[in-house]
Amino acid sequence: MKKIIALSILLFSIFSISTETTQADFGPKTSVTVTIVGVDVAYSFDLLIEYGNDDLFEVDDYQFDRYYKETFPEELITYHEDGFASYFLYYGIPSNIDQVDEHTFNMSYIAPSSFKIVIVTETGNIITSEFITKSTFDSDITWDLSGVDLTTSQNDVGILSGNIDDQDNQFWTLTTQVIYRIIGTLIVELGLLFLFMYRKKHTFKIVTITNIITQLVLSIFTVNAYIYGGSLVFLFALLFGEFIVISAEAIIYLMTFKEKPKWLSIIYVLLANILSLIISVVLTGAI
Repeated sequence: MKKIIALSILLFSIFSISTETTQADFGPKTSVTVTIVGVDVAYSFDLLIEYGNDDLFEVDDYQFDRYYKETFPEELITYHEDGFASYFLYYGIPSNIDQVDEHTFNMSYIAPSSFKIVIVTETGNIITSEFITKSTFDSDITWDLSGVDLTTSQNDVGILSGNIDDQDNQFWTLTTQVIYRIIGTLIVELGLLFLFMYRKKHTFKIVTITNIITQLVLSIFTVNAYIYGGSLVFLFALLFGEFIVISAEAIIYLMTFKEKPKWLSIIYVLLANILSLIISVVLTGAI
């Protein structure tokens, strides 16, 4: 009993430290990395997303803390034309934009699934890309503006390449990430089961089969929520899915675990899912 209590305290401590260092990271991260080619003038970078008439929020000062430059381009604060507005400014929290190098930018945490790329030159000209639907959770996109006249504002220009509407690439990337998630989850949960002093093969078999099924269903559910519903739907799907997984595993383990007290299986389910979620995020950066 003392060993179990000590183990529980240790695992909760690890979880607390992990969430603090990752800014309470509760789920998979989606990101967009954009490399801009063919621009030899100073510019600011952002993404644009379609909006409805009632979608725009008031701009709060704290949002600027996550932008890669000290000042946000004034032109984008007032840019609400052609059905698009700044994703970072109005929709992006808790996303943030980082500058990887001179012409490479990354929007991490919860990046949009559909968007335009936009730059604002030092003279105030706004240049936008064509509309993009990214094909993977973590997308690398190149926007080539070679030969584009940057002395005047232009829409839907340049050449795009990378993870854009590539269904074959999407399928194999997501399949690989699902496999990684399942393997990572099994390693964590079976290892934790051993630490909780469970020893019967029957118990390990139940945990293995249950996790393969629940993680596969959860992955398919959240991936489709992200692809067809976007970032916000994905977050709700993840929260709901994790609740269902924990509930289902708790019921299954209460009914099938025979060698330890019932309350111990509940503690195991909670700790196992917390740890597997954290580690699967670290391993895949995705699903």
